[in-house]
Amino acid sequence: MTDSLTLDLSGSPAEIRRVSTAFREFVDGHALPAQTRFAARLALEEAVTHALALASDTSQELTVHVEVTVAPSELVLRVEDTGPAFDPVGAAAREPSRGLGLHLTRTLMDRLDYRHERGRNVLVMRKRRAADRDEPT
Repeated sequence: MTDSLTLDLSGSPAEIRRVSTAFREFVDGHALPAQTRFAARLALEEAVTHALALASDTSQELTVHVEVTVAPSELVLRVEDTGPAFDPVGAAAREPSRGLGLHLTRTLMDRLDYRHERGRNVLVMRKRRAADRDEPT
């Protein structure tokens, strides 16, 4: 069975807390290992923080759409934003030392896909439902 959480955010930094709280409440209702919850929450917070930071350098109004999907074999995080085009997957590959957040996201998640379509950055992050190793949540 697949279940999803959807959030539409403004460009306010306070939205990071809202995302984190909503994510925790949502995944608490699913039998996800602590390791998976921790990695996904941190990656999601990093992706939203990064979108907000890039947009703060411009006068462009930012909207962020977040979708979290729990599927039988994986957790899928989708972050779409209207900020300046930026490929975190390609940037991390070209400059591995650039940005701790990018490094963390690549390390924590099993797969990252990025595309820019219709004026929106679309980042999809996937985490397999690994065995619980009693890591922090």
